[in-house]
Amino acid sequence: MLAKLCRGRERPDCRTYPRHTRWHAERQALLSRHDIVFVGLRPPLATLTQREKIRGNRPAGSAARDAAHVHDGLLYDLEFDGSTPVTDMAQTLLTHLQTPRPRSCFFAG
Repeated sequence: MLAKLCRGRERPDCRTYPRHTRWHAERQALLSRHDIVFVGLRPPLATLTQREKIRGNRPAGSAARDAAHVHDGLLYDLEFDGSTPVTDMAQTLLTHLQTPRPRSCFFAG
């Protein structure tokens, strides 16, 4: 869902939207009727740096700069570091969805 909301916007706005109060408030209103899970993915810096090199369309060092602050101030319902197999992450998410839980922290603040 987030990818869909970010489509057509500048990439930095998508990555840092909770710091943009109006944008976050608009998304809270838009999604208020939905049961959402806000998931954070924090791959190791080595993985991000490798992807940066492979892509070839980012300035050298931008992965490290972004990794240092991109999650600042964010609260997630679930977090993954990317080292877990995708099927295990999916199972964790499905289990999370099947258990009683408070409203997503996306709506906090």
